[in-house]
Amino acid sequence: MKEKFYQMLIESEDYIKIESIAITFGVSTRTIYNYLNEFENNLQNRNLTIVRKSGKGIILKGSKREKEKLEKDLLETAEISTENRRQKIFDDMLMKSKTVSINKLSEYFYVSRSSIVNDLNFVEKELLKYNLSLLKTVNGTKIGDEEGKIREAQKQYILKELDKGLEKERDMIAFVTQIMKQYIKEDYLKMAQKMICFCEDELKFKLNFVYYVQIYVSMSIYFHRLGNGYKINTERKKPLAIELDEFRTYPVAQQIAIYTEKKMNIEVEQSEIDYLNNIIRAVYKDENDIKAATNSEKIERCISDRFFKRSFIDQWLSKTYRRNAESNTMSYKNFKSIYKSDKETICRIIFYSFFSVNSHRTIF
Repeated sequence: MKEKFYQMLIESEDYIKIESIAITFGVSTRTIYNYLNEFENNLQNRNLTIVRKSGKGIILKGSKREKEKLEKDLLETAEISTENRRQKIFDDMLMKSKTVSINKLSEYFYVSRSSIVNDLNFVEKELLKYNLSLLKTVNGTKIGDEEGKIREAQKQYILKELDKGLEKERDMIAFVTQIMKQYIKEDYLKMAQKMICFCEDELKFKLNFVYYVQIYVSMSIYFHRLGNGYKINTERKKPLAIELDEFRTYPVAQQIAIYTEKKMNIEVEQSEIDYLNNIIRAVYKDENDIKAATNSEKIERCISDRFFKRSFIDQWLSKTYRRNAESNTMSYKNFKSIYKSDKETICRIIFYSFFSVNSHRTIF
């Protein structure tokens, strides 16, 4: 626990609140202050200092070289478990896109080459859970998959980290931000928050917490990866059909792309606009499907109460199932047998058929 706290201070580029650190590790603020006092003792005769700022927290100030030297010295004296060592290697490769070598890792962690080989085998198995694989090159070993898959894996990894402490945190968004600061610069997080507000304003809807977190993580990774030079290089596939919500979200994705170009002084390609559109559509469509589902029972009752007459059903059957019997999984004969015996079932089938066509959405 103590070593993880030290690692967080060394790697963080932004201020961290003591309360947030305590929540992250599931300990009291007094414990964190004790760790901090010990950490400051290790800074003697080093060009590193802990800076405290009211309302913002603490940060370790100093050169990158001094921080790396401190990290190496702490690793030499600390007892790092195999689990923690493997976790750090996994974090570095997935979240920081590092290329690693067996020799350098062996020197860094003060363990044998065979231990590192076992660690990389473990990391490879863990990456398979995210549909990723390792690529061995002359410069070392790295993740060798397309950019879209890496972004999705990073998103799922962050969401998994959030699950560990989400129930304890009162200010949920602050907690989410604190976790993501370990992997993504604060500037990118602020850009993501600004663009989410823009989406809500343009599309005239309000995200609940679950969907907010999903788009917050995805949008932050989008800015983070582009800011570090990683782009999605896939050809755009012409969709077989365009759903109604895509007409609404695509212009918003284009505006975010324009904002990205101005803010980051880069060119945003079409594949990135498609990626943004998918991010926005995922939460926008789900939110509207929830609203549609809320109203569905009222519509069903309307069909049942006002239109459930034999002449209406026969007319609908003749136009729909007789005409398209070969393309439907349920035969006209089977449908008629249900119609005679189960009023509720047929009402639902009619409703979902109408609803799916009229709203361009698949209900099942």
